[in-house]
Amino acid sequence: MGLPQTAARGALVTLVGQLFKFVVQMATLVILARLLTPGDYGVITMITAITGIALILGDFGLSMAAVQAKSLSQKQKSNLFWINSSIGLLSATAVFFLAGPIAAFYNEPALVGLSRFLAITFLMNGLTTQFKAELTRNLRFKVLSLAEVSAQAIGLAVAVVSALAGLAYWALAFQQVSIALAILVIVGIMSRWRPSLPARRSEMRGLLSFGANTMGVQLITYISSNVDSVSLGRFWGSVVLGLYNRAFQIFALPMQQLAAPMTRVALPVLSRIDNQDQYRRYVERAQLILSYVLIGAFMMLASLGYPLFSILFGPQWVSAVPIFQILALGGIFQALAYVYYWIFLSKGLTWLQLRFSLIGRGVMVVLILLGVPWGGIGVAVGYSLGLVVIWGLYSIFAIRHADLKTGPLILIAARPVAAFTVMLVAAQTVQFFFGSEWNSWLLLGAEIAVCLLVIGAACLIPAYRRDVMTLASTARLLRADTR
Repeated sequence: MGLPQTAARGALVTLVGQLFKFVVQMATLVILARLLTPGDYGVITMITAITGIALILGDFGLSMAAVQAKSLSQKQKSNLFWINSSIGLLSATAVFFLAGPIAAFYNEPALVGLSRFLAITFLMNGLTTQFKAELTRNLRFKVLSLAEVSAQAIGLAVAVVSALAGLAYWALAFQQVSIALAILVIVGIMSRWRPSLPARRSEMRGLLSFGANTMGVQLITYISSNVDSVSLGRFWGSVVLGLYNRAFQIFALPMQQLAAPMTRVALPVLSRIDNQDQYRRYVERAQLILSYVLIGAFMMLASLGYPLFSILFGPQWVSAVPIFQILALGGIFQALAYVYYWIFLSKGLTWLQLRFSLIGRGVMVVLILLGVPWGGIGVAVGYSLGLVVIWGLYSIFAIRHADLKTGPLILIAARPVAAFTVMLVAAQTVQFFFGSEWNSWLLLGAEIAVCLLVIGAACLIPAYRRDVMTLASTARLLRADTR
């Protein structure tokens, strides 16, 4: 099977798997929103906003290092497994003993037991890392999708039973542990690979260097993406943090369900392309797809925010809508910059990504902290402005080092940005004039109709029709090469 066919098959399998995962995750959000309170979510977020650093340290960027490597021996894979497992164990131990200080920081005694219980997930994730990397290297995307969907379903069942039993925020803790355990068991069995004992005489320097740079980027990204939750939890309490967390969860869905899983396909494929012209064509096609799909998702969710939150989650969560809409606008620039992430990884330019991430994410942290006095709204503004800064740094300074031009990528994204901006304005106009008079279902139907009308009008313009034809040809390739 050729490279285009491999990419097509992997993309389709991944998208189908993500569709099922999305359904399960949305069911989780909707059901648990009715069973738990914003304060319950806020308590769990207080822990994960700090302890999530241990997950990144446990991976150490070695999953990406394994996937990106053109060849990998059994000794190297085994060494990576033992390194990840050891770091996972150390991270779990550290979180267990830091439970007291974490609770004291937030002045929330309940966090002691929760932190110690959740510590086990760091060990399980460390054990899982190289099994998932092995499946990715072998392009076994069906197994990966099956593992993720099954784990989410198991986690939902555990959380719902726990919530109905009146366990409140413990339901969310049980959910996280059950998901981590389920993924470990499934990928461990299905990978059909077993680590051997550690080997000293095996070239590891390149893998560790790649992993360290990648981990640096991930760590910086994590800190800048969670300083908002930590600050809100510290100064505003669990309820405000819970509302912000719900808005951020919905904001993160397009990246989690579409962009992040597609990295699983894009990275091994792009890493194998040696011809620069072919590489450029793949990148430009990827930018077109990401722009229409991701920006469309962000803008559609922002357009339907008020009726959607009211119907799905109930009136207690409507206060999260303005926060979400601000984050979604910043998500446009996150989507535009995502193709740069693929480029840096596939070309081994993690040092370059680390350099500019330090600058951009540093600015983001400052902007978020400046917004804390204004609560969730202020923090969301700071976060979104930070995403704009990061995109600008990548576009102006970083991408030229990859022997690619920014101009074509910006032009490719300009049309979907323009069309979806008009769609958002039209939907919010309906909200402004009729939102207080219509019930949520009627308002949702009217806003969907307006959005579809704008999209249909855009398709009458030749440039948009060409884009639609390109997207359609990609879809046909997916169907044809997976029969």
